[in-house]
Amino acid sequence: MSFLIVALFSLNALAINEPKDAPKDVLDEAIELCKRYASEDQINPEELEVYLLDCVNSELETQGYKPVEKI
Repeated sequence: MSFLIVALFSLNALAINEPKDAPKDVLDEAIELCKRYASEDQINPEELEVYLLDCVNSELETQGYKPVEKI
């Protein structure tokens, strides 16, 4: 019985710590911020999509949200 209780608490802790999808406003803010960074860093247009995705995901992860697959 105690094993079952420990297992349930472990699953609950995992669910609580699992990152959630970012709200649209948070995602939009991260995109705009990363676009400014790209401009300041003079990122080539060919590299912009990858740069933005990496930057946005970094911003989201620091805020505890799931990364996105595309912008």
